[in-house]
Amino acid sequence: MNKFFFSFVVGLWVMILLNMPLIAQENNESLAVLNWLELDNKINNKYWTADYRDKDRELYIKPIWKKKNGEEGKKILGMLPKKSSSYTTAVNVLLSTLQKEKIYAEFYVYNFKGKQNLAKNIVDNALAQEFDLVYSMGSATAEFFFNSYRNIEIPVVTAITKDPVTMGWVENYESGTQSNIATTSLNVHPKILTNYILDMVPDLENVVILYEFEHTQVRKTEVEPLINVLKKNKQHKPINFHRLIVENRKDAYKILNSKLPIVINELEKSDVGLTKSIILLTSSTTVFSNIELINQHSKQLPVISLVPNIVRQGEHSALIAIGIDRRNNAQIASSEIGRAHV
Repeated sequence: MNKFFFSFVVGLWVMILLNMPLIAQENNESLAVLNWLELDNKINNKYWTADYRDKDRELYIKPIWKKKNGEEGKKILGMLPKKSSSYTTAVNVLLSTLQKEKIYAEFYVYNFKGKQNLAKNIVDNALAQEFDLVYSMGSATAEFFFNSYRNIEIPVVTAITKDPVTMGWVENYESGTQSNIATTSLNVHPKILTNYILDMVPDLENVVILYEFEHTQVRKTEVEPLINVLKKNKQHKPINFHRLIVENRKDAYKILNSKLPIVINELEKSDVGLTKSIILLTSSTTVFSNIELINQHSKQLPVISLVPNIVRQGEHSALIAIGIDRRNNAQIASSEIGRAHV
């Protein structure tokens, strides 16, 4: 065989291998596209190159800079369960950290749409190809790993994730996960949250909690823990809890517009002047996205948000937020990856 032809064939085969998606085509048809997930221009143009492969179902990111002599490149698997700007933030924050720490890593990102069979296919392929780390984005992804891949060889770091204890993944706050999974939390500890609220309103008698019923994670990590802690607080008089539940996300505006005035009018019968009551906004998007409407009906009631970015300039803002910003959460997860050098 002609040496030139042989070299050409080998080179072509290597190029094909390098550009093949992580997941085999026949198993990848159900994956969601990722063309909405954009890299920050400052990061993309200067340090990274992004390739949307396999009809946009795989986002492959690699450094523009060259590896140092003897440096072993890393492979990171990124998994997310749905389309969300929070995951765009998480990806960009991790890339920024990797660049600052000068960690040469190839990054493969997939949206498994919350489907367990797709997630297992992705992880099994990553295990077979000896990936170095999984960057788990979202509570649904973290739950998948705690349920199905708790003790795999690859370390898993979670970001944009609810409280692992109140979600039932971890037994307590002291002993850790006892597994290959390092977790973060978007939630403030319920006792700390309670202390903040009681410091603000020492004579608190009524709490109006706004949340979406279908958002199970919010009920498990925000609503029920806060109610339980406040009920067990023997140093404070009993508190009345008024659950304003959005049963149907499509009708959120209509439900809030009709129910909130009724609840507040009822409060005024026992709390004249509304000085002993608060409105608490959970992280249900259907709730906090209607902050303008909530403020219109709140009268002089203080509106407290568990989502930091709802406190903003202007009238369409909560009075105060007691929570953890998604970017900060992603930064904590990314920093741990950076310290460990993957």
